Amino acid sequence: MNSKIVLLFILICQWANGQSQLEPIGTYFKDQLYKKNTSASFLPISKSTIKPSWNCYDTVLPNKTKRFRDEHLIKVKGGDFKLEISPLCHFSLGCDFLDSNNQSLYQNSRGLIILGDITPRFSFSTSFYENQARFSSYESSYMSEHGEIYPTANNQYNVQNAVVPGAARTKPFKNGGFDYGYAIGNFVFRATKNITVMAGNNQQFIGAGYRSLLLSDNAVGSPYVRVDYQFLPRWTFNYLRSRLLNLVRKPNYTTVEGYYQPKGLAVNYISFAATSRLTISLFDGAIWAKGDSIKTSALNPLYYSPVPFLAHLVSDSISYAITGLNFNWVINSKIRLYGQAAFASGQKVETAFQLGCRSYELFGLQTLFMQLEYNQVSSHMYQAPAQFLSYSQYNLPLAHTKGNGFRELIVRINWRWKCFSAEGKSIVYQLIDHQKNSLLPITKYSTPDNNWLALEQAELSYQINKKLNLSVFSTLTYRFNSPSTDQKNLLLNVGIRTSLINHYNDY
Repeated sequence: MNSKIVLLFILICQWANGQSQLEPIGTYFKDQLYKKNTSASFLPISKSTIKPSWNCYDTVLPNKTKRFRDEHLIKVKGGDFKLEISPLCHFSLGCDFLDSNNQSLYQNSRGLIILGDITPRFSFSTSFYENQARFSSYESSYMSEHGEIYPTANNQYNVQNAVVPGAARTKPFKNGGFDYGYAIGNFVFRATKNITVMAGNNQQFIGAGYRSLLLSDNAVGSPYVRVDYQFLPRWTFNYLRSRLLNLVRKPNYTTVEGYYQPKGLAVNYISFAATSRLTISLFDGAIWAKGDSIKTSALNPLYYSPVPFLAHLVSDSISYAITGLNFNWVINSKIRLYGQAAFASGQKVETAFQLGCRSYELFGLQTLFMQLEYNQVSSHMYQAPAQFLSYSQYNLPLAHTKGNGFRELIVRINWRWKCFSAEGKSIVYQLIDHQKNSLLPITKYSTPDNNWLALEQAELSYQINKKLNLSVFSTLTYRFNSPSTDQKNLLLNVGIRTSLINHYNDY
């Protein structure tokens, strides 16, 4: 029996072909990906399905320098095996000119990434980061509001430590700083030409936008299994199952600390290529209960089913379902329209909506890029009737980083010259009955916010290595909350960093 399984595995491997490593989903890589005529909308995707990204120094630098800037530090290759290793970093210093405390800001991150290909059909990647940082006042406040929740006497709770978006939970470090570490990784197996199996704990992203209202890389990565299956020339099915955590310590435990509340994420995603340029996708996502604040139980068997919409058949104490549509329309080689619509049924029907445009080679300039995007989310869209089933992971939103109750307009402009880059970003929020604590797994009331919030950012950078997006940068950020007069930040940060994943701070 074992020999038959091995033989079947070998035959399957012979049918598969192409490199299986996943393309990073950091903003830079996403911008380059959608410069190509690709219909992909469930990220990350295998590099074998896309063309190489634009290379800023193809005709400028000699081969030795080009290899240094376009490859990993260590590269071992032989036969059907390849191993690549590079250091990762984010070293920066900064200040907030409007902060009366006059504390310096800093980020000190060291890490390592290891990527391997074993034959053309199996790949793996692992990376880890060790970090110490002091963030601006508005960032620190956001992260602390989503920290670990500990039970106290009289059925009350308090929040300790913090959670960094796209990273991990923290512990205090020196005066006002955070200490945290995290690791992400995955393996990819191309079982056949039409079936790819992935597993790991890296982030996922659905859509072609800067934000996603269906599934975003804002939260902390979670263990998952994903299967991509192209079952007809124009039809693709994505199956994702993941284990999430609410950072609420259970009151009864026999270990050193109480365990967190687990829950499950189930996503069924069906895409139809209506034409070579237009793809329409149906999203079925649901959070499933795996116990409560007292005890852990098994997931409902319907959680594992690839049949969509089954979560609507069970009670709201077992599952919270979100249904959505995603479209991706490549008008021509320079313009791409995209959008999303979603709804959820709580006490009433809640909605979310996105419409955006990516424009490349603007005004005839090959390296001038602009993105316009509008997002709108109702005040309880991702908040489940059973609070612990809200659409969140590690107490952070699984979709838009702001959570519920807002309208948002985003304008991004990026211009590149050789390896230099200048980018401007403007984000304006209109908050509508926005409650900053609405997605926490416990009821924690906060006064609804109906203010305006704006964030303006300009960044200059020089890209040293494209493979890691290693860049020297200087960023100036102005953020203000209106009509309040005391919530303003003017930040200047300079440093060097690798940017493979996103850590959003524009909330």
